[in-house]
Amino acid sequence: MISVAPYDRSSMSVATRSALAAVLVGLCCLACETTTAPPAPEAVTGKLQDLYSRPLKLPVLAPGAKCPESPPQTIGLGRLTKENDIPSSGQGTWPFFISGSDGTGWLAGQGALLLISPEYVAPLIVRGHQLDGSGGMPLVPASSANSVEIASTTSTNWRQWDGQIAQGTAPGCYGLQADGFNFTSQIVIAVVPGTPGPA
Repeated sequence: MISVAPYDRSSMSVATRSALAAVLVGLCCLACETTTAPPAPEAVTGKLQDLYSRPLKLPVLAPGAKCPESPPQTIGLGRLTKENDIPSSGQGTWPFFISGSDGTGWLAGQGALLLISPEYVAPLIVRGHQLDGSGGMPLVPASSANSVEIASTTSTNWRQWDGQIAQGTAPGCYGLQADGFNFTSQIVIAVVPGTPGPA
């Protein structure tokens, strides 16, 4: 049987004890400064016009190339209002989605719903154009800057923007870029030939 002598604290030198104490204090301070909380509101506030300085970095496609459409995502079970549930799916990534397509492509004149997750409450802008041609912003109504502007909110509900794919939008591949103060998100949609059915 192996016997282990009890630990004798008095055998540790003063220098060793001081060094260990310094390490423990440092670890405690580090733990105090570490946080997993979301950014403070000040981190995502500012003027909507400041977002226009963000570069528009949408991909370029050769005419006739396959459109790399953004896949549909499950959005979740939030609510826009007490009377109106949000759609269960849309194209995009947090916190910005577009919903309204049946999965076979978008049609000129078809209604489009932009959805913003309640975790992001500051303003954002949405710009876009055709990736495989010369077509411009596919969403209407657009602002004078040829973009969609969505104001800030104090609500804890999903925000929505109701519009449509512009009449006369040529079939092709289109990119949308949403810019907020703490994110940039891109969505690629395909506009296909045809006209939307009755509402």
